[in-house]
Amino acid sequence: MLNYSFIIPHKNNLKLLNRCIASIPKRKDIEIIVVDDASDEHEKPYDLRDDVRVFYIDAKNSKGAGKARNMGLREAKGTWILFADCDDYYENDFINKLDKLIEFDYDVVFFDSHFKIDPQKGVECNSPRYKYIQDYLSKPQSKKRLAFLKHCDNCIWSRMYSKNFLDRIGAVFEEIYVANDIYFAHYTSVKSKKIFVMPDKLYCYVKNEGSLTFSRNTKVNNEIRLYAGFRLNKLVVQSENVIALPIIFPLNRYKSSLRNFGLIYFIEVLWLHFKYDVSIFTVLYWKFRASLFEN
Repeated sequence: MLNYSFIIPHKNNLKLLNRCIASIPKRKDIEIIVVDDASDEHEKPYDLRDDVRVFYIDAKNSKGAGKARNMGLREAKGTWILFADCDDYYENDFINKLDKLIEFDYDVVFFDSHFKIDPQKGVECNSPRYKYIQDYLSKPQSKKRLAFLKHCDNCIWSRMYSKNFLDRIGAVFEEIYVANDIYFAHYTSVKSKKIFVMPDKLYCYVKNEGSLTFSRNTKVNNEIRLYAGFRLNKLVVQSENVIALPIIFPLNRYKSSLRNFGLIYFIEVLWLHFKYDVSIFTVLYWKFRASLFEN
């Protein structure tokens, strides 16, 4: 019986992929699924550890990490699903901490992570975005803290998902080149009822200047991220979790649009926001209603 399926999309990062795989123990109840998204020939993962299953997407059918993760999900046989980026890795002894939970009927297990580790300096970013796990565990629980816990970030790699839960709610990734995990992260949070929250930092997210986040700053990808933000805002508003709505998301797109592409493009983005996003009056109404929640 397989307890865990680790799904890792890969593209042209073979050295770091091997580091990621090496951080996952080799056990009979663990499967590792690598989906290679049209890597260059010299970077294709032909010779990985013998317990790793590898699937290949050719350039003609490439649609980014979202499609790769969906392929991995279809192939996964484990009771629990974990997603890793190929340039990151897991902490020592992380699996022994997860082992204590695998017999429970949770939808999602949340755990903490080391965030944006600088590979040169070996230090991490102390971002206030990632304090919500500790807040949730250290303070009296409330609707507000639960909403922030579920919607404070888009990180699928700091969660362990029940495969039955994902199948039941039909969770899939958007097959777009950037921001493909945003909707998945928040849709699964909205649908999850039985959760467990761990204080332990089990995952190491590395600040990699060659990743998609840093390397594809184009108008097309800027608009893909913008529309992903629109879909996210509507999902969170409809689920009445608007207290955690990241309204700053469109502001980040405004800043990026103005800085990188000029005033005219900035105005176009502003128009798209008002045309397609949740009405600002709707957001303000729900924010006011959410403010009535206990702290």
